[in-house]
Amino acid sequence: FKSTTWTGTSIPSTNNPSSRTNLRWILSITPRIEFPSVFGASISTEGHISILVGSYDAATQLLTLRENLYDQPDDIVMYEATIEDGYQGLVMSGGYSSLVEVGRVYLVPDPDAVDNLFEGMYLGEAVPDVSLEPFCIPTNPINWCLGIIMEGNTGIIFGSGYFDDAADVAEQPVLLFSLIGTYDPQLEFSVNITKYYELCEETKGFEVEYIGKFTDDGLSGTWKNPTGGSFGMFRCKRLTSLNGLRCDSSV
Repeated sequence: FKSTTWTGTSIPSTNNPSSRTNLRWILSITPRIEFPSVFGASISTEGHISILVGSYDAATQLLTLRENLYDQPDDIVMYEATIEDGYQGLVMSGGYSSLVEVGRVYLVPDPDAVDNLFEGMYLGEAVPDVSLEPFCIPTNPINWCLGIIMEGNTGIIFGSGYFDDAADVAEQPVLLFSLIGTYDPQLEFSVNITKYYELCEETKGFEVEYIGKFTDDGLSGTWKNPTGGSFGMFRCKRLTSLNGLRCDSSV
């Protein structure tokens, strides 16, 4: 698998320069057979987060993504792109379509993200406090993809995650959510992250707050769900990306 921050541009078919949009994505591409094998997020210049989710075919290097726009949950952007070795490194290029337009996208790995040791894919679990045992609250897995943008001495965290065994939403076994927060490298690598679920009736109003610290190999701390009244501890490990994107999709 590989976790990468990408920067680039979307260009509508009208080729109107004023309609071009700057893109910044964090994506984790994994060898999972099941959906999703790719997940991450985009962040706009205004700081709005949208979930990116889809699949990657290792044989053809074809990436298929769906983006649910942060402020228009019914407005979906679909992307089909390939990732290839260009003259100066990896290049992602392809097309996109939405309800209002079609066009092309071009992205390359963000050179400023190379030195950020905390970006990437995190796996772990969030465990309810022992005092909540009578309520039979399950331990939730952590499958997160996190990117970081440094603004002065503070980092803006953006990303997404999913449950692939969710039973909370009917006929929706994969439950997606966005992640946004802050990171302070001068305060013992402290982290504040809030999880926002996809808009649906079952998860409406639920937000989960995570407070912790980055460590050499992961992230740990406490969590709470103010609406649900639950809380506990969490711990997750950052996976080190494998070199290259051509991997056996059957792994």
